[in-house]
Amino acid sequence: MKYILITSLVFLCGLKSCTQTTFKPGYYITTHQDTIQGLIKDYDWRGNPDQINFKASKNGAERTLLAKDILLFEILDSSRYVSVNVDIDTSDDKLTELDNT
Repeated sequence: MKYILITSLVFLCGLKSCTQTTFKPGYYITTHQDTIQGLIKDYDWRGNPDQINFKASKNGAERTLLAKDILLFEILDSSRYVSVNVDIDTSDDKLTELDNT
């Protein structure tokens, strides 16, 4: 009996650590400056996401939004991602070949 109890506890702890990603409260801002509140699927991104999954409500339909269609999205109390255009330095690595431009 003790063996079954310990095995069950280990199994249940393992299930908790392998949970699926969930929808969390958040919002996004469209390219037209509209703020839309709802639920965003939290993948805990390590890099820049190309898209997000969004629901207007818990039982609402899931939509996929592309990064080019939103300016910003935030998962409340978790993370915030902002889309901006930046200049990238494309100058040469060799000091002797650098110029003023």
